[in-house]
Amino acid sequence: MVTVLDLPDDVLQLIFHDACAAYVEIWYDFLRWRDPRPQRPPHHVLSSVCSRWHHIVQTRASLWTSIYVFFNTQTIESRWAFIKNSVSEALAKSRDAPITLRVWGTGYEVHPERAENNSLRGIMTLLAEHSSRWKYFRWDMQGINLSPDAFLPTSLPLPILEELHLACSADSDTDVPDAFKHVPRLMRLTAINVAKIDLSCSQLKTITLSCKNVDNISSISRQLHNYPLLESIQCLWVTSTHPTDLVLSHPNVRDLSVPSSDWLDQAYLPSLQTLNCQRIPQLQDLAFLERSKCALVSLVIENLTVPRKKSFLPFAPLFRALRHLTMRCHIHDIEDFIENILVPVADMDVLPVLETVTVTVYPTVIRLGTVRQDAPSISDEPWTSKVLMAYREFVLSHHHLSLLRLTFHAAKDQAGVEETKAFRDLKDCERLRRGFKLETKILLI
Repeated sequence: MVTVLDLPDDVLQLIFHDACAAYVEIWYDFLRWRDPRPQRPPHHVLSSVCSRWHHIVQTRASLWTSIYVFFNTQTIESRWAFIKNSVSEALAKSRDAPITLRVWGTGYEVHPERAENNSLRGIMTLLAEHSSRWKYFRWDMQGINLSPDAFLPTSLPLPILEELHLACSADSDTDVPDAFKHVPRLMRLTAINVAKIDLSCSQLKTITLSCKNVDNISSISRQLHNYPLLESIQCLWVTSTHPTDLVLSHPNVRDLSVPSSDWLDQAYLPSLQTLNCQRIPQLQDLAFLERSKCALVSLVIENLTVPRKKSFLPFAPLFRALRHLTMRCHIHDIEDFIENILVPVADMDVLPVLETVTVTVYPTVIRLGTVRQDAPSISDEPWTSKVLMAYREFVLSHHHLSLLRLTFHAAKDQAGVEETKAFRDLKDCERLRRGFKLETKILLI
């Protein structure tokens, strides 16, 4: 039998790398609101097992390339000294390898003149001396109004930085620090509670935005054309309030996430292929697709209010290239869902190339089964049967469909149920349609 001690050095190195990464996540969760006494880094623990492990850990530079600085308002002087020593050791033993740097602070407001700020400033000064090796930089402040520009010089050489993550306090409303003004290889940017972005980065492909002041997103949106290779815009964790003067426009963006469809009333995205919209109060908001003349391939709707007396059919031409559809539907009337959504899309000429569909219906409770009775016959509830039959017609009419994933809310008294005939007929589509799969998930309420 093979033991850990028999594994090759390269395999052990991979295991050690994962162990150190897991330690970082556990340590971060533990430090959110308390500051335990300094503990040995995982590298030291692994090194103490045996001479072979010690040699692997101490000589493999890649095991030291993830550098993290975790602190909160309870971090004491001895802990700061421990952090600085750990950072110095990692910088030395990672040698010239590119490094991943994370600075996370949590807790209550920290006054700018408190001692821990001076400790942090010393650590950041040390790290800045190696900025030419930074490949990933993350600054994440939760409840602490600290901006990286207070701890970094106004100019830094950042020749290989590919990803920048700035998550500032909701009250900071800061700009991207001057130190990051010139980042020639930056490809991914996350800016949380950042008021303005003014970067020299022609390689930027993905930008993620979140602001307490949503009008800042409008300001940032006007800068998007400065990044010709931009492919993805993610507006996350923000209120659905429509920012004033918002224009999401870019010739090359293929992936977009927004909190509400009314953010798109002036959008022009001719290359758009994937759209994730948290809330679509009305389907008319998707008219920008016609204006953009884009061929949408994937659509995720987190909160679709099913229209009353208004069919999906007039909007179907906007989705003829759609292959993947995910919907979480809020239903006032199950008949509206059937007549305005399911029946129109059952036509084989509507959504003709659809391959995967995921649907969650709420708050309606749907019975996929009937509580067991002594009587041999089981009668379906009429509206339940209609829903399931409409799904069946939809599956049988769409020959490209390979997966239908349905999530239902069901009553808790359905713990012991027999499947209704309509549900069995829907499942039978797996037999009738080779290559098709039905997945169902029941959420008891």
